[in-house]
Amino acid sequence: MSERMPSVLLGVSGSIAAYKAVEVARLLGKAGVRVQVAMTRGGTEFVRPLTFAAITGREVLTDVFQVASPGGGAEIGHVERAHQVDLVLVAPASANVMARMVAGMADDPLTATILSTRAPVMIAPAMESGMWMHPATQDNLACLEERGVKVVGPVTGELASGRAGMGRMAEPDVIVRAALAILRPGDLTGLGITITAGPTWEPLDPVRILTNRSTGAMGIAIAQAAQRRGAQVRLILGPTHLTPPPGVDVRRVETAAEMLAAAQAVLPGTDVFVATAAVSDFRP
Repeated sequence: MSERMPSVLLGVSGSIAAYKAVEVARLLGKAGVRVQVAMTRGGTEFVRPLTFAAITGREVLTDVFQVASPGGGAEIGHVERAHQVDLVLVAPASANVMARMVAGMADDPLTATILSTRAPVMIAPAMESGMWMHPATQDNLACLEERGVKVVGPVTGELASGRAGMGRMAEPDVIVRAALAILRPGDLTGLGITITAGPTWEPLDPVRILTNRSTGAMGIAIAQAAQRRGAQVRLILGPTHLTPPPGVDVRRVETAAEMLAAAQAVLPGTDVFVATAAVSDFRP
C-alpha cells in the first residue's frame, strides 16, 4: 500500500511577494505534496487564482463558504480542510494577516482554517521594513511564536519600495525545505547537533588581523543537511559572507577564544559535535 501523500494548505495573503508563492506551490508539488491554495482578498489583487489553479490542478479557495469536497457536497469547508491538511503554510504572510491570526479572525478560507486546524502552522512574513519593525507587528510575531506557529524569515534584501532592508520574504526553496522538514520528520529528529564553521580572526592591532580563506561553506552545508533530517542544529560561525539556513541557532564569533567559549556553552545540550571551522593556531 502506498504512503499517503502529505497535504498542505498554502495561504497567499496581500503582498507583492505573492508571485513567489507560485514557485512555492510548484516546488511542493514536485516534492510529492498535495497543495490546496487559499487566498485572501488582498492576495488575489497581486496574483490571479487561475495561476495557482493551473499549477496545483485544484480550485483555489477565495470564499469561506466554498465547499471542501471535489464532488460539491455540503460539508463545512474550513472544518473539513482543517482535518485534512498536514500543514498550513502562509507565504507570504502580510502584517495584516499576522494581526488577524493573533485576533482569531475567521472571515476567509485561510483564517477560518487556521482557527479550526490542529495541524502545524508556518508563516513566511513579507512586508516593508517599517511595518516589520513596528512594535505591533513584533508583538504579533511573539504571540504567534508563543502559540507554536513556525516562522521562516524574513530576510534582508531589496523590498517593493526599492529600498533594501529587513522584510523580504525568504526564497521559495528555503520555505519549501522548512515545510518538508515538518511534513517528513527525518532520521535525526531529536538529536542536538553543534557545528563550528568558518574562519577566526586574531587581531594584530586595531586595523590588521590574522585569518584564513575559509568561507564556512562546508559547515553551513552540513547544518542545512542536518536540519533537513530533523536535527536541532546549533551553528557556531566565524566571520563569513555566506548566509546560514533559516531556523538554525547561529552563534556568531570572531576569535578562536570566542569560538571555544561558545562551543563549551552549548556542549551540555549537544549529542553530536562537528568541527569544520578553520581555527587559528596562533594568537598574538
